[in-house]
Amino acid sequence: MNDEVLNKAIKKYGETHQILVAIEEMQELSKELLKYANRGANNRDEIIKELADCYITLQQIRIIFDFNGIFTNEAIYNKLKRLEKRMNEEKK
Repeated sequence: MNDEVLNKAIKKYGETHQILVAIEEMQELSKELLKYANRGANNRDEIIKELADCYITLQQIRIIFDFNGIFTNEAIYNKLKRLEKRMNEEKK
């Protein structure tokens, strides 16, 4: 991901605006996923587009809050370990 472009967007539009855009993009992804799950919509292309928007805006959130890779990677690792543990417990 090109942090230079992300930083320019944050500087141009402002942190608060980009945070609100991230929230909006996550809502749009949720809407498309609900269409797929509840109605069996054939909306794979829309899901991909919204997922890309979410990824980009979440990277801006990372920059705004100065979350470097070490902390986010550790948080992701811990969440994945928790998920794995939960799934293993459900097998019993």
